[in-house]
Amino acid sequence: MWNANCLLNSVNCLSNLEIKHKIVKYGDVFNLGTGTNYSVNEVAKMISENTTIIEPRVGESRETLANINKAKTVLGWKPKVILEQWISEQLNG
Repeated sequence: MWNANCLLNSVNCLSNLEIKHKIVKYGDVFNLGTGTNYSVNEVAKMISENTTIIEPRVGESRETLANINKAKTVLGWKPKVILEQWISEQLNG
């Protein structure tokens, strides 16, 4: 497991596929993500209480929050998936 203090921002890959055609049309760079950071520890606890914390790795990002304002404004995009709900659905079927 990664360093539990790192903050991550992710987006469901299906959301990326749905917006891809709009991004190609504009030919520009857009950040996609939830706009919310979760620590690795928070995500791990959503999955299991059985976790292992390791030392930080050289070059490991401390925070990866995507600024999604441009995607919202230009493309009308917004995240469709709430991480907690998605993890629960994957674990519980």
